[in-house]
Amino acid sequence: MVETLEDRSLLAAVHGLDAHAHVATPIKGAPAARAAALVDDAYEPNDSQSAAKNLGTITTPTTISNLVMADAADWFRFNMSAKGATSSNVTLAFEHAQGDIDLALYNSFGQRLRLSDGVTNSERVSLSGLAAGNYYIKAYGYRGATNPAYSLTVNIGTPTTPPPPTDDAFENNDSFAAASNLGTLPAAQTFSNLVMADGEDWYRFAMNGAGTTSDFVSISFQNALGNLDLELVSSAGSPINVSSSPTSNSEQVSLDGLAAGTYYVHVLGAANPSYSLQIDPGATTTTPPPAGGFQIQLTFSGLTASQQGIFQQAAAKWQSIITGDLPSATYNGVAVDDLLIDASATPIDGQGRVLGQAGPDRFRSGSGLPYHGSMEFDSADMASMQSDGTLLAVIEHEMGHILGIGTIWRTKGLLTGAGTSNPRFIGSQAVAAYNQIFGTSATGVPVENTGGAGTRDSHWSEAVFNNELMTGWVEANNNMPLSLVTVASLADLGYSVNFAMADAYLPPGVAAAIANANTSSGGRSHVTQDATIIALHTDSDWRGTAADAIDTATATIATLQSNPNMTPAGRAALETATDALLANWSSLSQDLNRILRAI
Repeated sequence: MVETLEDRSLLAAVHGLDAHAHVATPIKGAPAARAAALVDDAYEPNDSQSAAKNLGTITTPTTISNLVMADAADWFRFNMSAKGATSSNVTLAFEHAQGDIDLALYNSFGQRLRLSDGVTNSERVSLSGLAAGNYYIKAYGYRGATNPAYSLTVNIGTPTTPPPPTDDAFENNDSFAAASNLGTLPAAQTFSNLVMADGEDWYRFAMNGAGTTSDFVSISFQNALGNLDLELVSSAGSPINVSSSPTSNSEQVSLDGLAAGTYYVHVLGAANPSYSLQIDPGATTTTPPPAGGFQIQLTFSGLTASQQGIFQQAAAKWQSIITGDLPSATYNGVAVDDLLIDASATPIDGQGRVLGQAGPDRFRSGSGLPYHGSMEFDSADMASMQSDGTLLAVIEHEMGHILGIGTIWRTKGLLTGAGTSNPRFIGSQAVAAYNQIFGTSATGVPVENTGGAGTRDSHWSEAVFNNELMTGWVEANNNMPLSLVTVASLADLGYSVNFAMADAYLPPGVAAAIANANTSSGGRSHVTQDATIIALHTDSDWRGTAADAIDTATATIATLQSNPNMTPAGRAALETATDALLANWSSLSQDLNRILRAI
C-alpha cells in the first residue's frame, strides 16, 4: 500500500483517562492524562521526511536514548550498505502508560514499507530482505500522544554480503556520456545476461516512428538479488519517465507519445547478477525495396522531412552507379535488398568539427559486400549544412563508406602502405582510371596519409584529388564530383557498375588552368564554367566517336558483369571492354581540355 508522506494525526479530544482504562490489558487509543508541555530532544527539528535526522551508514547495532515525542512525529534516516539479514530490525522502546508510540519504515520515494502499531512497551519492524540503500524511520504518537522518553535502536544484524558480480559486455556504460549504443531498433528487442555491478548502467537507442501505447522500455530481474529502478532520459539529458518499485521483479516505462529520435535508458540500483532489458520502439519507417537493380533502403531518426528527402536523393545517386543486384539478406528481422542504412542526427562534438561518421557493420558471406550500415550526423551541423548546400555531398560521401569505400579496402586486400607516408589503393580498374585521368603510369591510387584514424588510409588523397567526393574534407564551394576513379574502385570491390554515371572531374592542375583562363577571358563565373563542363560532357552533338565508344563499352561491361557464370572468354571480353572505356574516356577528356582552353 502506498501512502502519502505523512499519516493523518488526530488530536486527542478528551482529557483524563479513557472509559476503558480500568481494563487490565492495554487498549489501543488510551492516551495518558495531559501533563505539562514536553521539552523536545536534541534531534529536533526532524518532524518530516525531508527534515529527517541523518544517522549515516549503520554497520553495528546503534541505540539512541533520551528521545522525546513532543510533537506529531520524529523522523530519522539511515543507510544499509548490504541487504538486510533475517535479524535486521528497527526497535522503539518506551513506557506505554506514558504515551503510545507507533513505528513505520519508508523508502526514499515516500512509500511505507513496514509498520508496527502494537500496545506494548515497544514497537519493532524487520529489515529482512530489504536491499542496500537509504531508509527512513517515522516514530509518532497514536492519536497525537506524547511521551517524555523513548529510545531508538537500529540493528542491521550480520548480513552476508556476496562478492560483487562480474560486469557484462556492455561496459563501460556507467554514465550518460558513456551510454552503450544499441543503434536504431526497427522492432522489439531483448538484451539478456546484463549485470548490475556498479550502481548504474546507461544505454542509448533510436526509434524511427512515434511511440504508441504498445511501445515501452522494461527491465526484468529478481528483486531478492538486488532491487533495480528504470529511468528514460531524452537525448538532451532531461528525465522523461521513471519506474521504481521496492518489491517488484520488473520496471517499465511507456514510450507513448514520444517522437522518433534518440533516447537513453538509465538502470540503477543495488548489485544484481542478472537482468534483462527489453525495448519495443516506435514503428520503423523503412523505404520499401523496389524490384530489380541495386536498392538502398533507409531508416531515419532525428531528421526532418526535407533532410530525409536529401538522403533519398543521395541514395538515388549511388543506385544509378551500382547496377547489379546482390543476394538478399535479413537484418534484425528486416528483409534487405540490397543495402539497409540507419540514418540519424545526433550530438557528436558540436558545430563545425566532425560532420558525420558512417560505416558498414554486416557483410555477405562470400563477396564480403555490406548489407547494413549506420550513418550518424552531428545534429549541431545539420541546419548549417542544409543551408549552405553541402549536406547532399556529405551524405553521398558517408554512403560511399557504407558501400565499402575506405572501410573494406584492407579486408579485400586492396590497400598497401597503410600507416605510411604513401598508402595506395591497388584495385586494377581504379588504378587504370587514375592513370588515364592524371596521365601517369602509377601502380596504385594515392590514399590520404594525414588526419586521424577516421580520415587517413580510407579516403583519396586530398593533395592529389583536391575536391573529389571521396577525399576526407568537405569543399566550401560545394563542388565535389564523384570521379571515374571512385566508380572504378567500386568495381574492384565486386559491384557491377555503370562507368558512364561518373561525374565530370578534372585533376587540380587542369581545373586551375581553367580558372586562370576564366579570369583572363572576361570573368565568366566559376559556377557557369562548371555548368559548361557538364553540358559538354552530355551534349550529343559534340561528343562524337569517343563518347559513342564509351556508351558501347559501358553496355558491354554491364552485360558481361550480369553473368554469374562468366567463362574465361567472357573475362577476356570484360577486360577488353574496360580498356576501351578508359582509353576513350582519356580521349574524351583531352578533347574537353582542348575546348576549354579555347574558351
